[in-house]
Amino acid sequence: MDPFDFIIVGGGASGCLLASRLSHSLPQLTVLLVDAGGDNTDEAQQSFGERHTTLMTPGYNWGYKTVPQEQLNRREIDYSRGKGLGGSTAINFCVYTRGPEADYDHWADVVADDTWRWKNVLQRFKKVGEAFERLAQIERFHKPDEELHDFVRCSDASHGYDGEVDVGMTAKWDPTFGEFLDKTAEYYPRNYDHNAGDPIGIAVCQQTTHNGRRATASGAFLSQRPGNLHIMTDAAVTKVVFHGKKATAVEVNGKKVSARKEVILSAGAVDSAKLLLLSGVGPASDLQKLGIPVTQNLPAIGKNLRDRLDHPEARQPSQILVHGVTGADGRSPEAVGNGPDRTARELLHATDDWLYSE
Repeated sequence: MDPFDFIIVGGGASGCLLASRLSHSLPQLTVLLVDAGGDNTDEAQQSFGERHTTLMTPGYNWGYKTVPQEQLNRREIDYSRGKGLGGSTAINFCVYTRGPEADYDHWADVVADDTWRWKNVLQRFKKVGEAFERLAQIERFHKPDEELHDFVRCSDASHGYDGEVDVGMTAKWDPTFGEFLDKTAEYYPRNYDHNAGDPIGIAVCQQTTHNGRRATASGAFLSQRPGNLHIMTDAAVTKVVFHGKKATAVEVNGKKVSARKEVILSAGAVDSAKLLLLSGVGPASDLQKLGIPVTQNLPAIGKNLRDRLDHPEARQPSQILVHGVTGADGRSPEAVGNGPDRTARELLHATDDWLYSE
């Protein structure tokens, strides 16, 4: 059906969402979603319990690494990026966090657009309604079990229940988990809902999961695909084709596929920039050195990426474990001493086999 009206490059979180919204809201137009990876539907990789190892699945991860970092003793840092439908939502740890209210309000001020204010963005997370409005909501929140009510208080004002992305919490907890949260409250404020606009404090983590399965962007937004949405997997886009200054096509597996209206890049922070550079959009001096014809000199392309350093630590527990695992000598948590006299710092130290420091 070449040409298509819209071509979306990259089937990650934003690509899947955009493909769904465009195709449902414009049924008279055709949409093509292209991704270099597969459909990522292997049942073995959908388990929430195996979420920490999914990124090691062949074909699911681009496997990027940074250049050697001078400030980290020239280590090359893992920079995992999801490959295939769902993108990084198919390999991440399923943590669901929206960020603070102040950030959204700051963005609204910077771009002079109140659409980005927290009060407005929140409605998109939880919006309910009929017909087209149903396509505008995102979150399908599953309230926690009663045993967590002392630690989790999520209101209807902050969450939606009829969206497409399943959000919930682990159903089963170690009996000592409540004690652990009580102890941390000696040093840190308790946060009953880290997605209500203020993420500061110790909170029970909300996650993109339900009934033991990870929720991915492809599962959420592509499961009810309309007839005007076409998907190509295992299809690597190597170049955006321009007619003058307008993007009119992409090269996919060596063939040109044309777009009547728009080519939309949604390949992530790394690959969207990479594709622009390969297509001649970027710093002219750098492109010329590589023999790439310059379509548009844009010096900022491929620069100024900012990210955080994540430093996970794994240690053999010696005294206590919170998440239902026995101690190093095989004894239960009750047998190794986790009474009310344990301090938060002792508990944190003893359980840092599953905690992350950043």
